[in-house]
Amino acid sequence: MIHTHKQLSKKEIEHFASLAKIHLTDTEITKLQLQLNDILLYVEKLNEIPTAHIKGTTHTIELSNILEKDDSKHGTCLENLTGLHIKHGKKMYFSVSKMLTP
Repeated sequence: MIHTHKQLSKKEIEHFASLAKIHLTDTEITKLQLQLNDILLYVEKLNEIPTAHIKGTTHTIELSNILEKDDSKHGTCLENLTGLHIKHGKKMYFSVSKMLTP
């Protein structure tokens, strides 16, 4: 399937440059026009690739969670850390040694 893509005009390049608040010489405009048209042609070629059968993804490789499920019955709970916590009413505080920096 052959598509003909629209070529960007000099006026459109000047408009893009004004939006970006940059000043371009005529030589730079001509060079940028050729480069942008080449990019658009390449993107058009990429759009010809059949991708209907490809599943969408957010990562290039499959990610999996290596952490285990939270289970307070079989893990070390804060209540089991004897000597480190101080209960005061319904609140629990941790007692740690003072750390001084030089």
